[in-house]
Amino acid sequence: MKRLDETISPLIKQGLSIETIYSTLGSICPVSSRTIRNYIDRGYLEAKRIDLRNAVKREYKDTYKYKRVSNNPLLKVGRTWTSLMEYLTTHNKDDIIQFDTVHGKKSDKKCILTIHHPASKFQIGRLLDNFTANEVMKQIDEIRSFIGDDYYFKFFRILVCDNGPEFDKMPDLEIDDETGEVYARVFYTRPYRSGDKGSCERNHELFRYVIAKGKSLDDLTQDDVNFIFSNINSYPRKSLNYQCPIDVVNSMMGKDFATRLKIIKIPFKQLTFKKKLK
Repeated sequence: MKRLDETISPLIKQGLSIETIYSTLGSICPVSSRTIRNYIDRGYLEAKRIDLRNAVKREYKDTYKYKRVSNNPLLKVGRTWTSLMEYLTTHNKDDIIQFDTVHGKKSDKKCILTIHHPASKFQIGRLLDNFTANEVMKQIDEIRSFIGDDYYFKFFRILVCDNGPEFDKMPDLEIDDETGEVYARVFYTRPYRSGDKGSCERNHELFRYVIAKGKSLDDLTQDDVNFIFSNINSYPRKSLNYQCPIDVVNSMMGKDFATRLKIIKIPFKQLTFKKKLK
């Protein structure tokens, strides 16, 4: 029991779920995940119910909303959700990447651009200095410089965005400026339908374990964001048969793909979603 406690309790306190811990370390766990939960309920382990993920539901005040309507509705012509469904009848859905933004306080100047690859559950976070379409395009240009054109054209194939004005310039990415070749397609989700990017939203939930809604993002650096998303991408997923997104995306894109984005694999026992950032 002491060895079990020393193995399990620190990981639970770092924000990892019992099921993921058991699936990853099951060979050295003498009991099932349900029994571990029972041990916690009975007070046998140092970890308590309050340490379990979602043990306490946070309540947030919906005091403000960001404008989520494009400044140019004509951009959607041929790029609607219906257009995407038609496009996928002849193209590989594994080529989809989803774009979104994560916000802190209303007074914040900064926010985070997230780029999510549903097939691997891999997600990139880029700190935006301001909430504009120009800043989004600047960050995508930086990503291209990091990973190089070969990776860029392989990864940026089917781009799915929500209806926020920060994504108004995304159609500019469809055509390569140098060759004039159409190498990508941009599509927009249905308004206020978070389920259209459900996989992306799941990763945002993991992000919120580190920084809750309503907390400021202005003190974050890109290094902080890279650390958070390194943890997220090193976290084994049931939907991936308990593989890590970073391993899956590297197998699909190339062995150094994530590293070029400054996302590193963190050993399982060092994962944390509760580390306080400066």
